[in-house]
Amino acid sequence: KKMSKEIFYNDDISSNGWRILIYLKEKGNIQPEVKTISLMKGESKSEEFLKVNPRGQVPAWQDGSVVVLESLAIMMYLENKYKENPLIPQNNEDYGVFLTRYFQYVAKMDNTSIFGSVAFGKKN
Repeated sequence: KKMSKEIFYNDDISSNGWRILIYLKEKGNIQPEVKTISLMKGESKSEEFLKVNPRGQVPAWQDGSVVVLESLAIMMYLENKYKENPLIPQNNEDYGVFLTRYFQYVAKMDNTSIFGSVAFGKKN
């Protein structure tokens, strides 16, 4: 079975892209083609890149016909695809702690928590 070509779209000024680069270094066995998308030159808003990510943001990961956006989603996708050298805990107890911390982080970054206070009249 032929492996699909993986492409990592990034700009060196993207801190979320750094997260993927660190992950790739730690994982050690994934070598995508890297395409630099210059945010400063507006390349993320080009017609070609908007076909990859309609939001016009990096990082993005393309694996054949599969496109994964958002750095945390990219890492989870790769961790699921590449089982060797796991960076996510494999036993249930540690995995439970990992998921808790992971989703606490995501919830803190989620703008809907701001919407919730406005929509439901909660005072901070």
